Amino acid sequence: MPALLLLMVLCAPFLTCADRSAVTIAEIQALTSFKLNLHDPVRALDGWDPSSPTAPCDWRGVGCTSDRVTELRLPRLQLSGRLSERISELRMLRKISLRSNSFNGTIPSSLSKCTLLRSLFLQDNSFYGNLPAEIANLTGLMILNVAQNHISGSVPGEL
Repeated sequence: MPALLLLMVLCAPFLTCADRSAVTIAEIQALTSFKLNLHDPVRALDGWDPSSPTAPCDWRGVGCTSDRVTELRLPRLQLSGRLSERISELRMLRKISLRSNSFNGTIPSSLSKCTLLRSLFLQDNSFYGNLPAEIANLTGLMILNVAQNHISGSVPGEL
């Protein structure tokens, strides 16, 4: 009996993964990659546990609709680092709010793959470089706030 219990404990994480859709697993991987690129001094994202049965929808700052990630809301958490290109794999995103942190680097042009994005709040960080021209392809984007960064160049005319 103890051997069976040990086997169940060791296999449990894999059983929950087997029940998940490929899309959910891909979203967990994209968010985990996003987190790995960050410095999180207040450990705000420590609760991001891929083995949780309801991951990633039960993670701090992650909002879901019909078990798909639709919002990433992580304002004022002292996060720093570069914004991972893999965030663009969250194709159902409608809102990103990373305001008032210390993100740096350039804003990835791959965000244009999040075609349902309506709101993008990146203000009060340390992003630099040009605003990617591809952002203009986000035809449903209603709010774009990149104030108080080190963005240079012009805003794409299509916005």
